[in-house]
Amino acid sequence: MSIILQRQVTVVNCHASTETSDILGGFRPVRGRQIIVQEMIDKSVALVQEWSDSSFDVNAIAPQFILDYAKLKHPDIPHDAPKQVVEFIREIGNHYRSSKGSSTESSMIDNEKLSSKKRRKLSNGIISDHPKLIVSAHYQRVENICREIDDLYQKYSALFEWADGPLVCSMKNGSFLLLDEMSLAEDAVLERLNSVLEPSRTLTLAEKGGKGSTCAHDLANTSQTSSSEIRAQEEFRIFATMNPGGDFGKRELSPALRSRFTEIWVPSVSSRSDIGLVLERSFSSAIEHYAMQEASIVSAMPEIVQMMLDYFDWFNIEVCDDPSSFCNDFKLSLRDMLSWAKFIAEVVLKNKVSPYSAYVHGASLMHLDGLGLGTGVSNHDAAVTRNTAKAFLLNQIASQGAVDLTGFQDELHRINEFMIATEDRFGIDPFTISMGNEQVSTSMDFNFRAPTTGLNLRRVLRGMQISKPILLEGSPGVGKTR
Repeated sequence: MSIILQRQVTVVNCHASTETSDILGGFRPVRGRQIIVQEMIDKSVALVQEWSDSSFDVNAIAPQFILDYAKLKHPDIPHDAPKQVVEFIREIGNHYRSSKGSSTESSMIDNEKLSSKKRRKLSNGIISDHPKLIVSAHYQRVENICREIDDLYQKYSALFEWADGPLVCSMKNGSFLLLDEMSLAEDAVLERLNSVLEPSRTLTLAEKGGKGSTCAHDLANTSQTSSSEIRAQEEFRIFATMNPGGDFGKRELSPALRSRFTEIWVPSVSSRSDIGLVLERSFSSAIEHYAMQEASIVSAMPEIVQMMLDYFDWFNIEVCDDPSSFCNDFKLSLRDMLSWAKFIAEVVLKNKVSPYSAYVHGASLMHLDGLGLGTGVSNHDAAVTRNTAKAFLLNQIASQGAVDLTGFQDELHRINEFMIATEDRFGIDPFTISMGNEQVSTSMDFNFRAPTTGLNLRRVLRGMQISKPILLEGSPGVGKTR
């Protein structure tokens, strides 16, 4: 939706330690003081250059570095420049305030005394060069610059400044806000959203206080900065996602908060046709990304998609739905299928591996290497199910003729022979990774050719073919960290 509507979307990943300031904002130490000083100097230079009141010599009271700035462009800036600048503009303000009762009053235009006809002429620009109008505009310009410089000095002198959080920024910009896994955050944090979810769509920032210095994110737009009440733009929208309350570690939202949302139940994608469309698009996107028309994967893609769907149905229905199986909680999801498809596309297009070899290795990477982990299942039961799944995969590709299955069925087979270590590549055929620039030490106490180490290395290299995190699980002391 963000792409279609060309609207910015901000994602907040909620967790048990999420605080109110993570969403609304909070005070932080003032940053970029040099930028603030430079902005004060620039405004002071502009004030001197635009000065048009001949009754007051601004050059006589302006700091020397301000006068030199227009000539030298890069003069030496004293360490107390902010203080000199603010004293300079305050002296100008004192001059105008002291003269307001005398000469200033005579030079200002009293709009109430102008006839309606003359006001219409002024608004139409007929006598826009009236001297009194020019003087009035000059006074207004000076007053605005002095106020801006004074605000900048207050910001420079402060220790902390208010920084808007993602919610406040989205409300002001009229963009989208997505609260991911919202139910993980504490109730004290989520209840602050209640007023934003009301029809008035307002938020009172009690933490910020009332009137104060300009917000750190609002220097360009000073609207709403002097008030602690924020009203959302018309285009602002909040989206939130959560797992069911009965899921592990999750809880239900309060009725008050739920009633303010339009709730939509998102079922799991299990339809064969739906998953097939997603897989086809995933393969097509990978081919477009590499701008390659690899004949092997293009021609094999329809058949591979059908084999993946057959395996998906077989494992989820015949294996996981079996009452005696330990795989009830290991059903394949759409995320698993996308990882499988991404692996196949990556190794075929980058490593020039056969699509059918990539297909069976992708199944190992997707779930067979970690089958049964985290559930207390015995290694024997996991191995039996793993071998059954591998037999099903081999039967699927039996009609494809000779397919290189190195490292799939017998992962310990000929590790020594298939070890690859060149100047630019390292790995165990068919999976390699690029070598870095650092020189490899010759005194390392690793033996990658040992059977167990080689097996683990082969699986890690297989997992590194796609940008997906790798989790090593094992008993204490088996060498996971090493």
